[in-house]
Amino acid sequence: MFGGSDDGAADNRAALAVARAYLGATGRTLRLPKIGAGNYAFATAGGQVALDGITMAAEPGVKLTGPICFAPTARATDIPVDYRDAGGTEFENFRLPRYQGRPIEQKQRWLTIGDLDDRKLTAFNMTTVVAEKLDLLGSDTWVADASVSSSADTRTIDLTADGFIRAAFVPVRGGDEISVAFWPGSYIRAAVIRYAGGYATFYANDGLATLRVKPVGGSATESTGLSWFGRADNPAWAPNKAEWKIRIYDSRTWSLLLNGMEIIAPQTVAGPITDAGFGMYGLDAFTASMSYLTKTRRSEPSGLAPARILCIGDSTTEDIVGGWPYAMKETLEGSLGMRVWDVFNQAVAGQTSAQQLTALNANDAQLTIATHVVIHVGINDSQGAGPATTLANIDAMIDRAVSRGVPAARVVLCVPYLWYTKTLAGGVKGFNAGPNDAHWLLRAGIKRLAATRGCRLVDFQEVLAAVTPLDLTRPQQVDPIVRDNIHPTLYGYRAMGEAVAREVLAASALRMTQKMAAYPLHSTWLRNSWTLDGVRPAQIEVSADGVVALTGVLNKGTVAEPVVIAQLPANLRPATTREYAARTNTGSVTAIYVGTDGMITLAGFPSSVATFVSLDNIIYPLAD
Repeated sequence: MFGGSDDGAADNRAALAVARAYLGATGRTLRLPKIGAGNYAFATAGGQVALDGITMAAEPGVKLTGPICFAPTARATDIPVDYRDAGGTEFENFRLPRYQGRPIEQKQRWLTIGDLDDRKLTAFNMTTVVAEKLDLLGSDTWVADASVSSSADTRTIDLTADGFIRAAFVPVRGGDEISVAFWPGSYIRAAVIRYAGGYATFYANDGLATLRVKPVGGSATESTGLSWFGRADNPAWAPNKAEWKIRIYDSRTWSLLLNGMEIIAPQTVAGPITDAGFGMYGLDAFTASMSYLTKTRRSEPSGLAPARILCIGDSTTEDIVGGWPYAMKETLEGSLGMRVWDVFNQAVAGQTSAQQLTALNANDAQLTIATHVVIHVGINDSQGAGPATTLANIDAMIDRAVSRGVPAARVVLCVPYLWYTKTLAGGVKGFNAGPNDAHWLLRAGIKRLAATRGCRLVDFQEVLAAVTPLDLTRPQQVDPIVRDNIHPTLYGYRAMGEAVAREVLAASALRMTQKMAAYPLHSTWLRNSWTLDGVRPAQIEVSADGVVALTGVLNKGTVAEPVVIAQLPANLRPATTREYAARTNTGSVTAIYVGTDGMITLAGFPSSVATFVSLDNIIYPLAD
C-alpha cells in the first residue's frame, strides 16, 4: 500500500514517510507482511530512521535492517532489528520489545516490600584489617605481616619469591560477601578462607587457577589447572583483570566470583568459617597492591555461573515444540543472574532406561561440559521391566554423570506422572499407551535413590496433580494435562519445566544464612588449659537472625582470678561486653563475661571445690 519492500535491498525510507503521514491521520497499525526475504531495509545514508509514534506489527520471520532509532514512543511487537549505520557500527538480534511504548493501563509489574534489596555495604579501612602471612607450602601457622604499607583504600606489599602468601583478613559469616580489586602486575592473586582447623585458598595469576585446602596438621588437597566459563573467550574473565569476590553462603560454605560471576561451585570446609580475605604471592621482586575492600551482607545470591543442562529421557522429554526443557530454560534464564548456555537433549521417543544409559555412556561430548543432568526415564520401563532394573539404570546414570564431573547434587531425578490407556479415554483417539497402573514401586524407588545419592528430585505427578480421562469431558473447564492419553499438553510441559528449573536453581545456589549448627568450641579457642567436657562439651550455635547461644561445659584449667577460659573468633563476638551468672558442678554461681574481644572470662570461680563451669544460657546478638 505504501510501496515498501522486504527484499533486503530496497530502501524503505520513502515508503515509511508515506506510511507515517497516513497513520498519523488514522491512528492505525503499520503491518509488515512477509512477502519475500522478510527484511525491510533502510539505507545507512540519511541518518537514523525514527519510528517514534508508530505502532507496528510484523509477521513471523520479518526483521528491520538499517540505522533504526529506538525511540521510546515506538510501539512494536517483537520485531528483530539488525542495526547498521554509515559509521560502520553494526549489531544484530536486537528486538523491539512488547513493553516499549505500552499504555500505562497495560502495566504488568509492581514492586512490593518483598522486592526490596536488603543488602548492606561496609567499606573496610586497609590500615585496620588483620594483616598476616603464611609460608604456603611449608607451614600451617599464620603470623603477623609487617611488610605492608597501607592507606584507607589500598594495601601495598613489596613481594619477593619467598614462598609467603600475604593477606588481609576481615571477620565474615553466612550472608557476607567481600570484594577487592588487585592492581596490574606479574604476581599471584589469592582468596583465602580460614576456618576452625584449617584454611582454603584459591589462587591464580593470568592463567589457570589452583584450589588448595589445608587442615592444620594434615595433608593439603589441591585441584590444579582450573578454568571457568568465558575464561578462554574474554580477557575480562582473567583473574588479573577482575574484581574478586568471596561469597560466604553459610557457616561452612563459600564460593568465588570474578567480575560478578561465580566461577567455582560452592565449597564446604570442615569447620566453621572464622574470617576471609585476599592475598598476594610473589613470583619475583614486585610491588603489588590491592584496593577497595568492601563487604556486602545479603540474603540472596546472584551472579550464578552459566548452566549447561543435559536432559535424559523418552518421548515425554524429547526435543519437540513446547517441550518441558524449553519451559525450564525460559524459567531459569536470568534467575539469580544465571545464564542457560546450553540445553542438550538426548531423549528419544520410545526408549527405555537401558537404551538411554547406553546413549549416555557414549555421550562424552555433551556430558563432559554439562553442569547439570536431568533424568526422566521409566515410563516405557514400567510398561514392561520391573522397578529394580530401572532403578539400577538410573543409579548407573548418576555414576556416569559423577565420573564426568557433574556432582550428584546437580543431578535432578524426575518421578514419572500418571497417564491413561486408550480404552479409558473412550477407545477412539489418542496414543495406545500400555498399562498405567504398574509403576507405584518405581515412584517410591526413585525418591529413595535421590535420598541415598544426594540428588535433587521432582515428582511430576505432584506437579501436574490429578490426571484422569474425566478431564476429556470438560475441555472448557480444565486442561486435560495429557494431550493424547500419555504426552503432556503445553500447560503440562510448562508446569514440568518450571518445576525442574526450581531444582536446577536450588542445586546451583544455596541460601545465604547466618545460621550455624551447634559446634564444639575449637581447641584453638580454649585458653589457660581449660578443656571440653567429655559428656557435655561446650558448644556454640548461631540462629538465622544472628543470635549466639553457648551451651555445655568447660572443665577446669588454670584458675587465677579473673581467668580467661576461651576466646571466640571475631565473627562470633558480641557488640558489647555481656555479663552472665554461670553454674558450677557444686551448684554455686560464678560471674562470666563475654567481651567484644571474644574473651570469655570467669570471676569468683570457687576453684577449691568446683571442677567445671556451665556455659548454658549465654545468649547474645552478634555484632553487626
